Amino acid sequence: MAAPQHTYSEAGLYTVNLELQTTTDTFNVNGQGFIAVHAESLLVSDAQGGTFEEVRVDIAAANHIPANGFTLPVIWQGPLFLTYDSVSTQGLRTEGMSITELNLNLTDRRGIWKLSSPSAIPPGNGPVLSLFLKLPAIQLPGVNDVVIEGFGLIEPTISLTRGDVAPVAIDTGQVTMGCCIGNTGNVNGDAQDIVDVADLTTLVDNLFISFTPLSCAAEANVNGDPDGVVDVSDLTLLIDHLFISFSPLAACQ
Repeated sequence: MAAPQHTYSEAGLYTVNLELQTTTDTFNVNGQGFIAVHAESLLVSDAQGGTFEEVRVDIAAANHIPANGFTLPVIWQGPLFLTYDSVSTQGLRTEGMSITELNLNLTDRRGIWKLSSPSAIPPGNGPVLSLFLKLPAIQLPGVNDVVIEGFGLIEPTISLTRGDVAPVAIDTGQVTMGCCIGNTGNVNGDAQDIVDVADLTTLVDNLFISFTPLSCAAEANVNGDPDGVVDVSDLTLLIDHLFISFSPLAACQ
């Protein structure tokens, strides 16, 4: 066959064997890793945190061919006004690779980082860069996307031992704010997340005395109201939990 064709169902490096028969002899040629089938991808993890907290967003890569570098343009613009803190490869597949900051625009909330190493990491799937972002001082609604997207003439690139390729798929991550952790009931914001009489006192003060806003209304929504309303029914349930039936409180929404 003059132009042989073959469809590969999985990505990776493939060896090609060629046998040539002549009238006088048979010749065999073995091309180790001669065919490279690409299906590299990037994935951004989700993260959630409360006011003033720092969240970690991991950028993961799936490479089917050994890789010795990644060029990652990242944009974190959105309604939460996330503040950049740092990037790191500590504990990741790329630990030991050098990190070059090609661009960092704090106003537009975007940056470009290039990871490189003379030695390649083997095929695999997992985080290659951790991005640390700080949440604002006040609780804000909405979802803040963290996107791998080219800008400034630089596109997302995975440097393989067989050359640079563009990822065939990129998944966006999302950062959200949430002050309630686990189950509800920690109305006074106790650092140990303990539900006790102090929480009851705080809720009574909020509902009937000073009307002081709660630091985390979601923690006071102990009856799991789908609209997040905090009222006397939450107080009744909290009293029941602490002194009467000891029934469990609703999970955070």
